[in-house]
Amino acid sequence: MFRASLLLLGLLVALTSNAQNPEFQVINQFSGLGVNVLHNHAGNLFVGSDKGLAKLQDGEMQWWTSTDEGEMFSVHSICADRTGTMWMGGDSSNVLMLPSGAKPSEVFRADSTVLPQAVIELETGINKIWMGGNKGMIIHAYHNTFEWEQVESVFEGNVNSFLLRGDELELVGRDNGLFFNKRNEEKWRLFKELEGCYEIKKKGKTYWLVGRNKERRYIVLKTDDLTVGWDELDIGCIGNLNKNKINDFAFDKNDRLWLATNYGLIRYDMNELDCKFFNTKKYADMPMKKVEHIAVMNDSVLYAANKKEGLVRITLKGDEEDELVLRKNLNSIDDIKCNDTLSLNKILFQTSSSEFLDGQAAKETLSLIVTYLEANPNDVIELYGHTDNLIDNKEYLLELSQSRVNRVKKFLTANGIKKNRIAAIAFGGEKPLFKGGTKEERVKNRRVEVLVKCN
Repeated sequence: MFRASLLLLGLLVALTSNAQNPEFQVINQFSGLGVNVLHNHAGNLFVGSDKGLAKLQDGEMQWWTSTDEGEMFSVHSICADRTGTMWMGGDSSNVLMLPSGAKPSEVFRADSTVLPQAVIELETGINKIWMGGNKGMIIHAYHNTFEWEQVESVFEGNVNSFLLRGDELELVGRDNGLFFNKRNEEKWRLFKELEGCYEIKKKGKTYWLVGRNKERRYIVLKTDDLTVGWDELDIGCIGNLNKNKINDFAFDKNDRLWLATNYGLIRYDMNELDCKFFNTKKYADMPMKKVEHIAVMNDSVLYAANKKEGLVRITLKGDEEDELVLRKNLNSIDDIKCNDTLSLNKILFQTSSSEFLDGQAAKETLSLIVTYLEANPNDVIELYGHTDNLIDNKEYLLELSQSRVNRVKKFLTANGIKKNRIAAIAFGGEKPLFKGGTKEERVKNRRVEVLVKCN
């Protein structure tokens, strides 16, 4: 009886994931304290709450609940200047400062002409610090003298986010929209496409923001040039965000976008166009439904917070726990070996289809299996169907991979192999060869493998 050994012209190194569920840890010290802001500075997490400021570093926690004069304080916003000094917005139109190795001290408080309010946005420039309040206040003060000036406005809602150009405001995000100033002009311009703007960041040369448009849909916008306008980031895998407010956002080191929403966290891979959801529906042990603030520390640890439930540490597992497994490619009939799983690397599929990407290459590969099975009538095979994981619809991906593996089975049975010798098994997008990466790598994830079982 003919027995061929699997001799490959090349080895395909495949990644099979041992991905585990993320680990959620409630930081009990913050439960019921009213967490208002998270700030990642140099790998240290600063947490502002109604009961003061905390710093988490290497598993250790340091608290400041009173100023150098013994006064209790709350923290609603945090920023750091170029020297590493931390600045904090308080709850009474005031600002506190935390020099390295010292206790917090109040360095600014607006006089009675300013309606007392929480400083929910704080940004420091070269010589100035800018404050935004929850009742419309915008004030700037000089670092050294703390001489200050209020920007006139009739708006009485949240001032959510600033972006500075040097010492001057370039963008202001408020509950009533996005305002911008091109060249230190006295008159501010309103970006008419937004009804509200909740967070603004600049990454490299690109400006990013989250807000709500005139159709009352929550969106992500970006631009490299403020004079040209903004483009909406098309996040197709999220679906309709009409009711899912985006409260905050951040980037990890792989340039993946993290969104903090009223229904949990969303991680969006802009290369893969892939979403991963972290919410109570997907993970029963996720202790927080609504996420108001997010701080991404590295690619495996992040923190989520809201005012009511406090602070949660999330440790991601699986991305760093992949095993290298050698997959052999089927190139000739002399390459087949009993009880090995082989990669049919020449059988690739079109996007969202069971049609072969290259029909002739697929025919040549499958003809090798037909020839082998004809020569070994007691042997059977298992076919494994896989898709890419471009979308988060597991049911659809499972059906698609089943249709693909059935397409291969159909070819084999049409060429004389009995159906009872072929098991067709679908895995959807659960076992990708490549995580992330290029379009070509996603094509390789859309594949079929075969296990030859000898009797």
